[in-house]
Amino acid sequence: MSHPSPMHILHRNAGESVLPSAGNIDLSNNIILPLRMNKGPYPDFRIEPTTVNPPFVSAVAAILKTLRYRDVEGMDTTTRKVFTTMKSKGFTAGFKYFIDNVLFLRQPYNPVMVHQATDIFDLQLGEYFGRYVMDRMTAEQIATFFPFYDFEFHAHDDTRSIEVTFTALEMLPMQGGNAYYAPSRPTIHIDDMAKVVAFRKHAIDRIRERIYAGELDYRRTGSFHQRLQEHHLFEPRVLYKGQQAFAFWTRARTGILYRNSNGLRFIRELVPKCDSRKDYWYLLGYCPVTIHHGFAVAQTLLYPGFKNTPEYGLIMNSALSLSEKHHMLARVQAWEEGRNEAQTDMNLVRWFHEHGSPQVMATDGKTQ
Repeated sequence: MSHPSPMHILHRNAGESVLPSAGNIDLSNNIILPLRMNKGPYPDFRIEPTTVNPPFVSAVAAILKTLRYRDVEGMDTTTRKVFTTMKSKGFTAGFKYFIDNVLFLRQPYNPVMVHQATDIFDLQLGEYFGRYVMDRMTAEQIATFFPFYDFEFHAHDDTRSIEVTFTALEMLPMQGGNAYYAPSRPTIHIDDMAKVVAFRKHAIDRIRERIYAGELDYRRTGSFHQRLQEHHLFEPRVLYKGQQAFAFWTRARTGILYRNSNGLRFIRELVPKCDSRKDYWYLLGYCPVTIHHGFAVAQTLLYPGFKNTPEYGLIMNSALSLSEKHHMLARVQAWEEGRNEAQTDMNLVRWFHEHGSPQVMATDGKTQ
């Protein structure tokens, strides 16, 4: 996702609850009609027409209708002043107040400083609204709508309101359960034919377990939805007994918000000298697929080292003793049981990387 300017600030995520009123839904056309929620001296929330799942959109609106800035957890007097300044003087003035009085940055304004401040502003304000909404959702609602849908907040200087926008994965109806794919329709080539990459819910759950431990809070929900939407590298592979699959590479994110990310751990551990002109990617694992019309549908995610993966072959065909091989496989199992990036066994990953199965790769140019 591109970074916003002070005039167009993005705030992450949130959720769903009960429907506000049928008057906000055009059931004949399956769209949400324009809706504006007045918040007095604070920026209003505004929803433009959208065809994203009406029950989801309407439920989000129902929760936001109840929002009072004074009741938002963690929002102190100074932060509320940021919002009232935005409403009375415009969002640029409010953003400057945020830099001067919340971040206490006294250095001259420059693109790098504004870029980093915008990231922090996005994170902090998105957290306020996201927590408010997610705290009012049931576990059933979260399981139903996420990570297939998400929404963001866009601050507009001209209207001095906050527009709520919605995104969704596309759905592929299939027997035994739907599959989901990004609207950009990323493809891989299997048997010289381009196939759109889609994921069964089980595969999505496994990918989430690989990336995030525990329950999805509002920030992780939005981040994971974005990961499923954004550009990845899908590399066709053939696993044991001819099973069609793809290697799932995800970009190692950089910047102030990702300084402790697992992707940067991979780079620091496995890339002696980075080239700032390149994109770096790390391997999440392998997705066995079935072909359904023009789609390659991922059924699950196999961690590197799982049976039938190239890394498993490396272990079994290595010069290690039988006991050492068993020890390596036990470490793979322990990594899988940890089920998240924080539990990644970097010594194991380095062994794979140095023995013929790269776990990090670089591509030319910066991916948008």
